[in-house]
This record gives sequence, C-alpha cells and structure tokens, in this order.
Amino acid sequence: MNDTTMNIDNLEAALGYAEIGLPVFPCRIRDEGNKKAKSPYTNNGFQNASTNAEQINCWWANYPNAIIGMPTGKISGLIVLDIDPRHGGDHSLQELIDKYSPLPETLTAITGGGGTHYYFKYPNRSVRCSNSKIASGVDIKADGGYVIMPPSGHESGKSYFWDGDFDLDTVADMPKWLLDLIDAAGKKPKSSSDSSATELTEGERNDSLASWAGTLRYYGRTDEEIYAALQGTNQVRCKPPLSDSEVWAIAKSVSRYEANQGATNSIDGKNDVDLSAFDPESNKPEKHKLVTISLADVEAKELQWLWPNRLPAGMLSLLAGNPGVGKSYLTMFMCSQITTGRDWPDAENTVPKGSVLIFSDEESLEYAIKPRLEAHEADCSKIFAAEHIQRPDGLSDSFGIKEHIQILKEYLDQLPDCRLIIFDPITAYLGAVKANDNAEVRGALLGLQHLAQQRNITILGINHFSKKAELDTIHRVLGSTGFVAAARAVWGVVLEKPEEEDSENEPARLLSPIKSNYSIRPTTLRYEIIDGKVVFSEGHTQTCIDSLMQKAKKANPNLEAAKAFLTEQLEGKAYVYSKNILDKAQENGISKNLIYKAKIDMKVLDWRDGFASKAKWSLEPKND
Repeated sequence: MNDTTMNIDNLEAALGYAEIGLPVFPCRIRDEGNKKAKSPYTNNGFQNASTNAEQINCWWANYPNAIIGMPTGKISGLIVLDIDPRHGGDHSLQELIDKYSPLPETLTAITGGGGTHYYFKYPNRSVRCSNSKIASGVDIKADGGYVIMPPSGHESGKSYFWDGDFDLDTVADMPKWLLDLIDAAGKKPKSSSDSSATELTEGERNDSLASWAGTLRYYGRTDEEIYAALQGTNQVRCKPPLSDSEVWAIAKSVSRYEANQGATNSIDGKNDVDLSAFDPESNKPEKHKLVTISLADVEAKELQWLWPNRLPAGMLSLLAGNPGVGKSYLTMFMCSQITTGRDWPDAENTVPKGSVLIFSDEESLEYAIKPRLEAHEADCSKIFAAEHIQRPDGLSDSFGIKEHIQILKEYLDQLPDCRLIIFDPITAYLGAVKANDNAEVRGALLGLQHLAQQRNITILGINHFSKKAELDTIHRVLGSTGFVAAARAVWGVVLEKPEEEDSENEPARLLSPIKSNYSIRPTTLRYEIIDGKVVFSEGHTQTCIDSLMQKAKKANPNLEAAKAFLTEQLEGKAYVYSKNILDKAQENGISKNLIYKAKIDMKVLDWRDGFASKAKWSLEPKND
C-alpha cells in the first residue's frame, strides 16, 4: 500500500471518527528531527483535538502523512488499557487475569508495534494516565493522554487495525478490579525529584528550590550536581522560571553545609539560604569542558572473572530468556556459589566468597527466592534483598537506576564484600527512563557500569526475549539495543527441546552465549531443575543459540496447527471476513493470538473497503 492510499484511508477514518463524536488530531508516523514518532503535529497536542470536518481536512492537507491521534479520558469518554509485549505486558496481563478475573469482551485494537489496546467506558470520576505502575508493560491511557487509532501506520511498517468490527456499542465498562488497581497506583508517593508536580509561583520558587537543594546536599551532591537538578525543576515547575544565576546562587549557598546536614536545615522549613552575597554576573556556573587522559598514564589491568569465561567481574552483564524458562533458578544457583565459595560447574571458583544484593520485582521473597536459595544451600546471611528507598520525610520511593545510583554507592560502603548485584528484571528499575529509547537507556546504564568498575562488582541484569522470532537472538532482548550494547556479556537461557515446553516433566535448559566481549570461545552448558535445584550436566558444547531459537519457532505445534487452519479457511478464496475466521477458530479451540501469529508468519493480506467496514483477509493480492 503506497503512502497516498494510506493517507486517504487515514483522512477518511479521521472524518469517520469525528462524525460519531470522537475528537481526533494529526500525529507523526516516525521521528522528525527532535520530534518523536507518534507525537502530535498540533501546537497544543491532544488539546487541539477536534470533531470539525473542515479543521480535520485542513490538518491532513498540511500533514498528508499524518496518522490519527485520539485523546483519551473524559473528552472522548474512553479509557484504553495499553498492553506492550516488548515490556512484558502480555505476561503481566495474564498474571492479573489469573489473579482477578478475565477482561470483559470489548472494543479492541492491535497496535502497529504488536501490542493491544482494550477500550473501556470512562467512569463517573476522573482517571489519570499511568505507565507500568500497575504492572510492567501495562499502561493506562485516560485523562491527559491519547492513543493512535486504526488504520494508522507505524514506523515499523505495520499498521494499527481493529480486532473485529469497529463498533462503539461494544465498549464495555472497565472491571472494578482494574479501576481499584489504577486507584492504588495513583496513591503511591511521588519521588521527591518528580518535576511533574504542581507549579511554583513567585513567592514559592526560592524556598521550594532551596528545600529540594537541601535534600540533594543531604545525600552528598556537589554544587554542580545540585545546580543541574534544580535547573530541570526550575524550567518545568517555576512560573516564571528563575534566572540561571539565581539557581546557581541557591546551589552554592546550600553546598556550604556538610553532607547529611543541609537537608535538616531546609526540609523542616528553616530555609536560611542567603542570596544577597551573590553577584548574578560573577557567580555563573563554569562552562563544560572536555577532559582527556594520555594512554601513557593508563595502567593496564588483567581481566578478572566472577564466573570464569562467562561473567566478568567489575562489569555489567545480561541474562535473557522467555518467562518461566528458569532464569531465576540459575541466579539462585549463582548466589549459592558466590556466598559459599563453591566451584562453578565448569571452572574453579577463584573469587573469595562474598555477599550478593538482589533487586527483584517479579519473585516473592518468601515463596520463591528464599526456598530456592535454601534448595541450593546458599549462605542466606550474605544475601540481601532491596525493598525500597527510604526518604528523609519517612515516605518510600521505588529504586531507580539513574535517580538513586548515589544511594546504592553509599549502601555498598557498608557491604565491602559484595560480589554480585542482580536486577530482576532490569527494565523494572529504569525509573523515568524509557526502555525503548537507546540514548536514555545507555545514559542510565552508564552509572551502573562505572559502579561495577569502581567496586569490582559484577552487575547482572535479567531481561526477557521479545516475540519477534524473525530477528537474530541478539536483537530479541527486550527494550532498546542500548541494553545489549552496554553489557559486556549477554547470555541466553532456552529449552533444549522446545517441543517439550508443555511437557509434565521439567525440560532441560541450555545456558548459551549471545554476546561476550572477553570470553574465549564461550560454550553452552546444559542444566536441569531437579527438586527446585539447578543441576548441571557434565561437559559443554558450541551450540548456536540462534539455531535453538529458530528451532523453537518451528517446533510450536499449536502455531503450525493455526497456520494449517488459516490456510484451509483462505485457500482458493478471494477473501474471507476476519470475524468469521476468528469465530470459527474459537469453535475449534484456537486462540486469537495464535491466529494473529499465524497471519503474520504467512503474510496474510488484510484490508477494509471503507471506514468501519469489516476487515477482509486473503492469501492472494487484493484486486482493486
């Protein structure tokens, strides 16, 4: 489908949505300069959304490649549950459904990125947007947000489409359990560094920034670090913002206190910041400058290993695999070897036994982590689990790699024998960093890299594979490529025989290299989980993980059955309505997800003859 046809479809759909009362506005299909894909073309974003046909025609005349944005919340009467599988959203949703109850049948769209939008009626009260606050990869688009509507294109080359017919009468009420989770997430305390809070007007600006500066000084920040942090808050919250020299004056004044003292002088309302002694011209911050070092002054060091030829000490590594494949069992085995000094299955343990710090967002300490550690006979007195960040005001924050790296460093001062830090999964500890933004991810992980090197600690991030089976394994690690780029070693856990995934017996696993900058001919190890304990087989192989992943793709008997069913329904026919296929698949016990996977693998064509018309599928090219 060429761009011109796509644009006409988008314009017709936008006018159709407006005709039934849904306001729309134009958005970008891909990045344009410093403007991100899916960002609005309009100056005030979704606030300019309109149902006026003349305005909509004008927009698409000015932006012929635009895709369709629709504001969510009270303005449209719709809330969207946005499931992003790239961040584990499909698994998170299934866990929520298992815990509470299934979602009601409702209007549903498949996104261009492979996610799912579930549309629900707006309740009789306000509902704010949230990103991954309920669970990883589960977002709420409500008041203050917007979504992209079918048949908009996506920067991947795919398009948004309705799962079935578009009919607003099919929109269901949001289940109470989901509304309760949204409310609970909204009540979580904000970080003291949250710059999206209320505006600071004249009369509030100096005291508020001084209080925030005092908190930063309490944690040992320098005047330059405090100045940089205050600038962000000043530009976003202060109306109007203070001058740079005034912000610098606050940072310099608070920095005269010793660390652990400044906060007590400001948080309690005793702001005694004296600005009178600062000349706005003479107290401007120094300019940034490039610092270099001669390689003649660099001391060459011998590489050290935590697990010889697998996990380098003093560096960041990743362990990736599908959910439920046995990654956490393997990390518990590592904890056992480190805390007891026992040898590795394929090498002597040359590192003195030490401590481990665990950040776990997915496993229960009582029901999963502790029993697995005991099964591996680990020294639990040397294993510590991070719970939260305790703020000076008594409230708690979730740990964020970028925001709280200094606090982690201070904690490690009390744990000098720490050998390993585990983040499970690492995407849960990114804080405000976007997991799919390469620059943001690499910037956040830079602090971890420096920490690992300075303390000679191995940092292991746990991650999942995406469902894009057509990609090489190194590109299937969830999130930005920044994760793989930053890690010095990346290992994958896969099933030895993918066809045994649904077997009653525990299948064997393979620990196989994906990327290793320093290993010499890294090999694959085989292990089983027996009575809750990792047991390695003797020997090792040079197995290629890409071949294993492709084997897993081909070995899915359910997917092959779905392909056969889809072929039977479409073969020899000009087209078949998608709803008829999906209904018949359900009668035959084949899920929608499998049908959509089969459709993508088989490159089945789909189209609509007009706005809100039924979707047609075909194995043959469309005849216009």
